[in-house]
Order: sequence, then C-alpha cells, then structure tokens
Amino acid sequence: MRTTLPGPGGLPFVGVLFDFLRDPLGWLTEAHSRYGDTFAYRVGPFEVVQLHHPADIEAVLVKEAGKAKKDVTTRDLARVIGDGLLTGEGDHWRKNRRLLAPLLTRPRISRYAGTFVTATRLHADRLRAREQAEVSSVFMELAFDIVTEALFGGAGSNKTGTGARSVGQQIAHDVETLMREYSRTIQSWPALLPEWVPIPGRRRFEAAVRRLHRVTDQLVLEATPRSESREDLVSRLVDARDEEGRPMSPGGVRDEALTMLLAGHETTALALTYAAWVLAHDPALQDRVAAELASTLGGADPTFADLERLPLTAAVFHETLRLYSPAWLIGREVVEPFALPSSGVVLPVGVQVFLPQWAVHRDPRWWPDPLRFRPERFLEPDAARPRFAYFPFGGGPRVCIGIHFAEAEGVLALATLLQRLRFAPAPGAGQRALEFAPSITLRPRAPVVLRISRR
Repeated sequence: MRTTLPGPGGLPFVGVLFDFLRDPLGWLTEAHSRYGDTFAYRVGPFEVVQLHHPADIEAVLVKEAGKAKKDVTTRDLARVIGDGLLTGEGDHWRKNRRLLAPLLTRPRISRYAGTFVTATRLHADRLRAREQAEVSSVFMELAFDIVTEALFGGAGSNKTGTGARSVGQQIAHDVETLMREYSRTIQSWPALLPEWVPIPGRRRFEAAVRRLHRVTDQLVLEATPRSESREDLVSRLVDARDEEGRPMSPGGVRDEALTMLLAGHETTALALTYAAWVLAHDPALQDRVAAELASTLGGADPTFADLERLPLTAAVFHETLRLYSPAWLIGREVVEPFALPSSGVVLPVGVQVFLPQWAVHRDPRWWPDPLRFRPERFLEPDAARPRFAYFPFGGGPRVCIGIHFAEAEGVLALATLLQRLRFAPAPGAGQRALEFAPSITLRPRAPVVLRISRR
C-alpha cells in the first residue's frame, strides 16, 4: 500500500478478500470501529482506501470529482450495460448526460406518475387475494413493470420472445440471470480466475447478455418511427439531439436503456420490500401512515402533486433508504492525487476508494440511536448533520440521474400499497430481523414473507 494509513494486513495476493466476502456488512462496520474514518487494505490486486467521514465523501463525489473515476468493479459492468452513464467516462459521458438530463427532470417525471400508481394498484389487487406473500419478488415484478413501461411504453409486452415468454418476461428473466451470476462471480473464488476460463456461471451470464442486447436493440429500432405523442424514454432519447444537432447512436440508446433498466428497478423494489417489512413489524407507524393517506387523499389515488402533501409517507421511504440503502457501497478510482479534508491524507493515483452507505448511514455521530427506524429524522432535519451523512443516490456530477424518478416512484407506490393493504409478520415465519446478501445491491438473504390483509 502506497499510503501510510492504518488497516488490516490480510493474506498474500488476496488481501482481505475472503474476510470481506464472508460478511461484507459486518466487515465494513467492524473495520470502521477498529481503524477509524480513513483506513487502507488490499483486495486481490487492488489497493483500497475506505472513507467514512462525510467531508471526505463530499470531497470524492463533489469537490474533487474530476480527480476520480468509476471504480474497477463498476467499470466491469460495461460487459452488461455497455458505455452508459453508470460506466462511461469523459466527454462521451458528459454528452450523454446532457441528452438524458432533460428527460428526467421533475416536470417530465410527473408524466409517469400515473404509470407508477396504475401498476402498483394492479399488483396490490393481486396481493389482496392472498393471505401472505413473498413480497420481494412481487415488488421486483412491480418495479420492473414500471421501468419497462417508462422506457419502452409497453412495447413488446404482447410479442413472443424466447420459448413461450413474452419479450418483457424474457427481459426480466435475463436481468435476473445477470444479477445472480454477476454477484456469484464477484463474490466468490471465480473472481480470481481469468475471464477466459469457461466456468458454467460465466457461460450463462454471457448468453443472457447476448439475448438482452439483442431484444433491447430491437426495441430501440422500433422506437425510431414513433410519433411525437409517445412519452416513453427510449422514444424521446431517439429524438434527442446534442448541441450540434446529432442524435445518439442506436448502440448508445441501447446502453442507456439497459443502464436504466438494471439500475432503475431493483433498487426501488428493495426499498419497497424493506419498508413493508418495517411497517409490518411496527403497526403503530403503519397506522400513522395510513391515517395520513386517508386524511390527505380521501380514498383517491395519489398523484404527483400529492407528493409534498404526504410528508410521513415520504419520510418512511427515506428512512428505509437510510437504514437499508439498496446502494450499500459506492466506489471510485483516483486519477489525480488530492488531499482529504478531514485528515490531510493524500490519496495516490490508482487507489480504489470505497464509500459505504451501509456504515455511514448508521454512524451514531450523525444518527442518534442509529439502528432504530425513526422517520421523524426526515420530518425535522438536523442542521448540524453533514450533507453526506446520507447519500443513497450518490452525489456530485455523477449523482444518480434517476433520483427524481426513484423518489416519486417509491413514495407513490408505497402510498398506493398502504391505501389498500395492511402488512403484518407472517405466522410462523420466525423472521425477527432482516438478513442480507449484499451484491451489486443490498438483496435479502432469505425470502421476505409477510401476511397480507385488506384495509
């Protein structure tokens, strides 16, 4: 390690890789308590500096953002989603962000509010017919329906894909295969093997990538002749032009569509899963949210204009993102040295920087009684709390471009669910605490089964 920071030594070649993979969340928390806000270690061939102080996180993401790029693991996702906003860099990234940004402003997102509510109402009605359900899979389907409708306007939903599946079902199947196999690869011993080694999981992964690219290319092609009245994001992106009047290439549109597809459905689904689980185990809080919905909406469906009128519902969503942030770790790679404001330590070129939401969002310095779910934190903000004590969507120039979409979708979906359903612990489930299998996102380790009843 080229820094003089404290940190665990680890084993030759692999460093702390196996200790980290055994319990990533516990490792993050324990290492912070042992080594402080800034410490260093090795993961395989990579040098890592982990940062926990909000001032340092702000430096990496905002003030010194031009001196860091995406980390190695995130860049590796280009094998799946190509050169989209999540993985791209430099002028290409800036050009594409300028083309996409006008399509994801709050006024534009308001046009999709009806999609959020209609899809949620459909899934809520299905849940009302059941006594209990594994809600994480239900909410994954819900979020996937929403993002595909927003992206493609439902194109392909009635067409046949591979086998008996519709195109939409085929996309969902391939996305799940990608997430599963990618997580297995990066979180176990295959991560140490060269890419040319043909292990079974990699073959499944590569086959799913080919199918997903093929069907998305076709949907992009079909978007080209659509009328101006279409509001789906792919059609609007096909029509977008840069400062010189040039459109984005079909491959570029495909990469951005895949980025939004993968990044845009799982995070929201997980947030809804964990919010439902918390409310099931806190009936008094669930009743307070239901009362807010009843008094504000009077039984009507929520709209985009209602978002500001549902402060407790929104606070529950944000407290869920604090305590169970689906994005649990952000990475960067230093390309130009810079000093950390909290300590003056200079980060050298090439070092991987880890910014763990999981640990920072649970730091008692910024969040008193941090393991307690208390949405009031977001109703009465603490002026003394540093800005980057909470960063579920990242920050700075590369803040998640879909932040307004995700927040509106999450709050409106949660409101629609709680208007119709009441969640409670499933009899005999015996699950008193959530357990996680962190991979690209913070997935639950076991099925999240809840009892469902009508309101």
